[in-house]
Amino acid sequence: MIIKLKPTPLAEVKAAKLAQLEQARDAETVKDVSALGTTWQADERSQKLLSAAITLATVGAPLPPVWRDADNNDLTITEIAQLVAIAGAMAVQTQAAYTKSWALKAQVN
Repeated sequence: MIIKLKPTPLAEVKAAKLAQLEQARDAETVKDVSALGTTWQADERSQKLLSAAITLATVGAPLPPVWRDADNNDLTITEIAQLVAIAGAMAVQTQAAYTKSWALKAQVN
């Protein structure tokens, strides 16, 4: 007995591939980053905490005296520029992940 397999419609294959690319992109945006000579967590919670600290510092709140890196080392923070450098590394990583996903999605489409 011969069983004929029904081919998957192209639209379904494309949708699955696009979803896979988006998952990969999202994973890339939360990988640890390097800044100030160490590695920092860049998960969503860390990004929110960093953003809040920068926002508060820009309106005059004191900087957090210590910031913990990805290896759980306590590092002294003395300038808002240090927090901005960490956020900048996260932003660069996110932009690179999106740029790559846009190019790959264009190939799929």
